Amino acid sequence: MKKFISQSDMRIANILEVLSLIRKEKSITRKDIQNRTGLSWGGVSQIVSRLMELSYVIEKKVQDNASSGRTPSSLEINAYDNYIIGIDINMSGLYAVVVNLRNEIVYDKQLTADVNDKDAFLGSVYTLLDFVTKKYEKHNVIAIGVAMQGTVNSNDGVSVSLEVDGWENVPLCDILTARYNIPAYIAHDPDCILSAATRENKADAMLVRIDSGIGMAVIKDENLIVGTGMHEIGKSLICFGEEVKSLVQLMQDGEGTDALGLAVANSLIMYNVNKLFVCGSASKDEVFVEKLESAIKRYIGDEISFHIYDAKRAAFGAAIFAIEDYLRYIK
Repeated sequence: MKKFISQSDMRIANILEVLSLIRKEKSITRKDIQNRTGLSWGGVSQIVSRLMELSYVIEKKVQDNASSGRTPSSLEINAYDNYIIGIDINMSGLYAVVVNLRNEIVYDKQLTADVNDKDAFLGSVYTLLDFVTKKYEKHNVIAIGVAMQGTVNSNDGVSVSLEVDGWENVPLCDILTARYNIPAYIAHDPDCILSAATRENKADAMLVRIDSGIGMAVIKDENLIVGTGMHEIGKSLICFGEEVKSLVQLMQDGEGTDALGLAVANSLIMYNVNKLFVCGSASKDEVFVEKLESAIKRYIGDEISFHIYDAKRAAFGAAIFAIEDYLRYIK
């Protein structure tokens, strides 16, 4: 394990800090960057020059009638030359977005997934990404972010498992990177959705996505709690009468609303979280949502803050993850 911070590490960290500040503030001067970061004027100038060379940042003159002498200028993110594709890969459907460096969605498209087997499912992913990359072939697409259903190993870029015939330990990032010549990054889809939901406010929160499967994500102390195979709440075993079934089985049998409420309530207690987001196809059923909220609050009280969220934000969250991962390699 690395025990020290090298000059290269510091430079990358400083570049990311400056770029993140420009993205956050929309428009900012070099002097303000120096004041906010504590970097030297020379350091700020070198970093800004590099970001402009890469076309991630542009410079604009600021109209200031009160000043005399040199016309001041501000730095802004170049939102027109660099894009990131985010794709939500889920058995219930595929959804892709194109996001600029200002975190603005500029295009989106969805497609029904063929889940007959691994090849068919992967073919559906190709169909959607082929279309989107073709549409943006004259632009610089710098990364692909994947929000993936099932068990995911983000560090190795692998989709470990999914309820699709033949889908096991699929090196999805390597496959997509080779096909499109664009670096690809992968994350568990609930993590992507929760990150999108709490992007402006990283308060403690939990999210449950209910589609063909049931996934969960947790933010605690401003950090996502992540790990391969974690938070697969749909695999929880529940005693129902004299049988023990998984939560997903109970839901598929139409018997699981109260069991899901109990599992979610226990998870909220375990992580000491009182803000819950629910999304996915089941969240569109008002009767189901009312029963679920009632069950959760029956078990742990009315202090729980209950919110319905759009699962399509998984693709957006994946794009944000990909931006952050990709920018770590700026030199």
